[in-house]
Amino acid sequence: MREALGCGTLLLEEDNSETRSILNDGEGLRYFASADELFALIDQYLVDAAAHTEVVRRGQAVWTARHSAERWTATLLQRLGIAAHSPTR
Repeated sequence: MREALGCGTLLLEEDNSETRSILNDGEGLRYFASADELFALIDQYLVDAAAHTEVVRRGQAVWTARHSAERWTATLLQRLGIAAHSPTR
């Protein structure tokens, strides 16, 4: 998911609590609960490029603010008890 959002891809995902704990609807992805909702979202974004672009823009902004590669790496290092430092030469 991180790579897709960072690349500017619109994600359509079946509604689930795991992903909702990370991103809200409209933050780079749209949730659907049925096949009819999925097809309606696809139809909407095929005809409304501005709406598509806005969801992608919001997703990239949110992802960069909350889950950038630097932040993700720092979090992993912290959880492992490894301090981040500059390499020596």
